Formats: sequence, structure tokens, C-alpha cells
Amino acid sequence: MIDLKGNYFYSRYPYKKLKELKKKLSSTEPIETPTYSWGNMCSLGREAYLASDFKELLIQPVEYFAFETGMGFDVDVLDPWLNKYSKNDFQELHNHPTADLCVVIFLNDGPDFGEFYFSDPSYTSFNRHWYPILEKLDRGSIWIPEVKAGDTIVFPSHMMHGVSPHKSDMVRQTFAYNVVFKNVY
Repeated sequence: MIDLKGNYFYSRYPYKKLKELKKKLSSTEPIETPTYSWGNMCSLGREAYLASDFKELLIQPVEYFAFETGMGFDVDVLDPWLNKYSKNDFQELHNHPTADLCVVIFLNDGPDFGEFYFSDPSYTSFNRHWYPILEKLDRGSIWIPEVKAGDTIVFPSHMMHGVSPHKSDMVRQTFAYNVVFKNVY
């Protein structure tokens, strides 16, 4: 687990079923794109899928997170979506208030790719004189996880996150979904 200070943390794992996931995505029809509560101020393509079509491929990151925390979870895995970032696309800063965990699987990488980042909204509570002190203490407002194709990150859904503008001609792709706890033990 990577601690970003306080209640901000994420876990990064290798996604061992990347080839299976890509094959399943190429052979599964997306569903009609639902209305999302986020994304109104961003630029990217999204395709929604049914969780039931990907069930065996979505549980691994949750199991890794359970093992890492030493906790057990009964969960509902919500319908996933494929994010497609063409040149100059980006994702605005947002969170997922109706879920408990967010999972992002990075399907590819490359030079000039947009970067996934976390942002600490409490940073703005400090006046400008604090900023050099916070930076020196490694408590900045933006955290950029080191990720590559085949990595998965799992994080609490309250964390604000986004994607910086994508500058590559290659389409950047991530597969994401939310998890809701039914029981924690």
C-alpha cells in the first residue's frame, strides 16, 4: 500500500489477466453508455460494459486489496467502463461518492501519455505561505502514481483523481470500475 498521507492511499498490483481482459474487450459488445455523475467537463471516449460479462476478470484486484489489508470483503462489483483518450483528451478532477473502492487497470502506456493523478482538496485550506513548507515535507497537492501497462491501482472512492491532457497520437486506454462493500470482516 502506498501512503499519500492521512486517509489518502492506493495500492498497485500487476494485473495478471491482462491478455484475457483485452481479448474479452475485443469480443464483447459495449452496452448503451449510461449517464455518469462525472465527466461533464472532460474529453474522452467511454464504453460501458456489464459486470456480469467480466466477473471472473474483475475480482482479482479486490482479492489483492483484501490480502494486503488483512481484511475480508463481500462486495458488489459495479458495471465497468473502458476509457479511451485520444490526443488532447483528459479527465477532470472527480471522485466516486456512491462507491467504496475504485479500480483502474492500465491497458497500455507510452511516451506523452496523459497521467493519472490524485489531488488533495484540503491543500487549498492552507494559505500561500504554507506551500513551500508542505512541498518540503512532501505533502503536495498532486500525486502521480507510477504505472505502466498491466498495472492496476485500487483506491478509496472518496479520493479526487483525474487524468492530465493526453499528448500522444496513440489512444490511451484504461478499464475502470467501482466496488461497493456489502460486508467487511
